Amino acid sequence: MPKFVVKNHEIAQLRAQLQKERKSSAALRQAIIAQKVTLDNTLDQLKVTEEALIRAKSTSPFQKKLPPEIRITIYKLLLVNRKLSEVGSIGKACNHGKSLKFELTPAILRTCKAIRNEAEPILYGSNIFIMECMGGCGPKGFSHVPQSPLTRYTDPDFELEYLNAENEKEFLGTEIHFDYNTLKALEKVKHWRIITSAYAPTPSNPVPAKSFVHFCQALCQQAPTEPQRSIDIVLALARLPATPINPKTGESQYEFSEKQLNFLLQPLRLLRDIKLVINIAQSKAELLVSEQACGILPDYYLPYNLPYMDAPKVRAKLERFMNLGPNIVQKYCALAEDLSPIEKVFKMHKRLEDYAVCFERSERFNEDMFTLQRGCEASFPVTEVRHYGWHLPRPSPGNPFKGLTHASYHPVEFEFSRAIVAKDKEDVIGFKAARAAVLKELEPQYRQMMHAADRLRDFVEKERVNGVFNECGCGVFHLYVEGGIESPLGDDLDRYIYELEEISSLLERTMPDEIRIQVKKRNYYV
Repeated sequence: MPKFVVKNHEIAQLRAQLQKERKSSAALRQAIIAQKVTLDNTLDQLKVTEEALIRAKSTSPFQKKLPPEIRITIYKLLLVNRKLSEVGSIGKACNHGKSLKFELTPAILRTCKAIRNEAEPILYGSNIFIMECMGGCGPKGFSHVPQSPLTRYTDPDFELEYLNAENEKEFLGTEIHFDYNTLKALEKVKHWRIITSAYAPTPSNPVPAKSFVHFCQALCQQAPTEPQRSIDIVLALARLPATPINPKTGESQYEFSEKQLNFLLQPLRLLRDIKLVINIAQSKAELLVSEQACGILPDYYLPYNLPYMDAPKVRAKLERFMNLGPNIVQKYCALAEDLSPIEKVFKMHKRLEDYAVCFERSERFNEDMFTLQRGCEASFPVTEVRHYGWHLPRPSPGNPFKGLTHASYHPVEFEFSRAIVAKDKEDVIGFKAARAAVLKELEPQYRQMMHAADRLRDFVEKERVNGVFNECGCGVFHLYVEGGIESPLGDDLDRYIYELEEISSLLERTMPDEIRIQVKKRNYYV
């Protein structure tokens, strides 16, 4: 039958085109790899030449008389310590790392440029730096930042004094957004050991810790390095809560844990130039940092701490959970080979913020739009603060666009709350859905504002032709004579006021009637 012949022919053409594209893609990948090797070799040669010139100009006996092998050995003795990768180097027991002595001598990097160029790659390339990104909890009454030997003297510029409500003090801790861009060593460190967890805002929705997502977002903006960066992740699984609908069984816990690991791919897909290892935390000893740093031990599922049963069954169950990590690494490697552009949700979110900020003329309501917390009641700057309920939009007293219930939210504020959560998960699909909803609300208003701008321009041009607006620029209506004397402009003042009020109404933010009533009642924009 002709219809099927044509269809099969089209399928054959598409298959041939697909094979051709695959061959072209493979050839392009090989060309890129070859060019990268050439660039790396050229950079190495330039580096060797630069170091030779520096040594030739140096008057230091250390540079002139000692061979490179001995100098490298000295640098390693001064700058390398295994404690930098151990959980005991962070946490409350060691004053969050401040009371530890790593017996390193980084001051040698400041002696001269030649020594710094030789020694700095050893400090940041031969050490493994631990970073705690547990998320979701912190010492009660204190802000919580990711802990590492690199951040042990970092004090966040943040105070909790304004969070003095009764319900605020009941939280076990407060996690703030740590700006990884302030961590200068981020671009230099070659090997990381990340202690993280499935941060579960609700029992059925385990997602990657927010601080780990922000770590990946910051790292993806750094240039690739040679040798390749490596990240060793130790992941604490969340325990599946037992419910009548979902009884606690080994199979249910495994499926729940598998879901957590798949969520971990969302921030990891931002990184295309790393060597990844994922290990499942087996016992509490691997998560010593969680007890010391956060003051509590969340309900983690630790496969090694299983109830007593037949040893072969325990080993089989433990091995099954341990294999979850390598499976995710394989999925990550498949993503890393994809040459398509990386969709970075946190950057798309910033562009959406820059667009939406133009539609709200109140500065305090503007700030409140881009946070899940209340931010406009007091005169304090809005700071992105998260607790266990960070995924839920919260009412903001004094803001008519963020009422007590989600149903009373303005549609833009509500959809922005979804976009914020998607950003902190690096959830591309969720963010695009929220962005589409925001744009659906704002684009008609944008067209209305453009119409208002056209009307205002036409109004000014028309009255300028009539001589109302004098070109002297003094701001005075020269045709209007005060003191009750009639003039052509005086007859038209009512019309001008009406016209300008109509144009002004087109520039007002679109809102539901119940919110407009509150705005008019309290004169928020007066």
